[in-house]
Amino acid sequence: MQTKRTHQHWQDLIRQQPDSGLNIQDFCQVNNLAKSTFYKYRKQLTTQTSFSKVSIQAEHTGLQEAIEPAHITLTLQVGELKLPGSTSAQYLSDLIRGLVK
Repeated sequence: MQTKRTHQHWQDLIRQQPDSGLNIQDFCQVNNLAKSTFYKYRKQLTTQTSFSKVSIQAEHTGLQEAIEPAHITLTLQVGELKLPGSTSAQYLSDLIRGLVK
């Protein structure tokens, strides 16, 4: 009997495959997946840019009234993007909008 997998379960499977040390055919066989379905979900999930974490680190200089972050880190499925803490809100907004398209 086939188990209906959730969107989160597919994300986990797609992320696990490279770390498994198995090629896609063997990974699918071990996890009882159709290779064509694996490729379909991998394409679908990798074309959707999603942020898993955004962190802001602040530096204190003693006399500084407003805290400016040292840098802004956007963690994407494909890697990290680090921007200077002085990046304008408008630029950051435009960048994120462009990544989501």
